[in-house]
Amino acid sequence: MRIIRWRCYTRTKRDVAIKTTYSALRRALPAEALLGVIRYIDYSTDRLPWGNLFEFIMHKDITFRYEAEVRAIITPPPTEELGLQKFLKDHFALTANPNFRVYAPQLDITALIDGIVLHPEVSKSYAAKVRKLCEVNGLPAPTPSRETAKPVY
Repeated sequence: MRIIRWRCYTRTKRDVAIKTTYSALRRALPAEALLGVIRYIDYSTDRLPWGNLFEFIMHKDITFRYEAEVRAIITPPPTEELGLQKFLKDHFALTANPNFRVYAPQLDITALIDGIVLHPEVSKSYAAKVRKLCEVNGLPAPTPSRETAKPVY
């Protein structure tokens, strides 16, 4: 991830990027989750495919193609037989805005983590803290960003 790309997401050097795989995400999500790779198009010349509501969700402007994004979508099951109660159990109102609800199924986050990448300008002391945290929690050792000129540890 280039430094410019890091700046799209963070203003601090004390952040990390989490790497995962499509298959790990698929295994971690509930079976009813629809998962797909975002298609990047030039909205000034290209048209969205017609006839499927998910096309609007699964497309993004070509300027974001470096993200290589995957999205997961879950819609509420219409009946109990299809899992409505399980869905509602993982459906929460935000404390700050009770009218805004969030679906947050329980996931094994550690099963999703395939790698941890340190910010290109991370300090040696912070890299050591992250490395120790990963070691204690059985996570992969962090690696420096490809933009780092030399390893920080």
